[in-house]
Amino acid sequence: MFFWGCVGGLAPDVVLLYKFRHRKYEVYNWVQYGVALLAIILLAGLVTAGVVRPPDPFSALYTGITVPIMISTFLGKDANPFVHEEHDDQDADP
Repeated sequence: MFFWGCVGGLAPDVVLLYKFRHRKYEVYNWVQYGVALLAIILLAGLVTAGVVRPPDPFSALYTGITVPIMISTFLGKDANPFVHEEHDDQDADP
């Protein structure tokens, strides 16, 4: 279950990077991004295996997905503070 929790913890960042695939984005610091991502993945695995203990891998995956979202909500920040999206001026309202 630890593995599926870790995979779930990684899922929000995979979705975020997929969303930015055609846009310009800048990662402020790759080392901080990697360390934070690793910490979130491990925390998701630990919460899944040690606290929630879901009965099947599918539930463990969903539990892992909720951990980064809960952290972001608790801190009141974006899903990933290390990624900065560049906006085009054409999309701005007058």
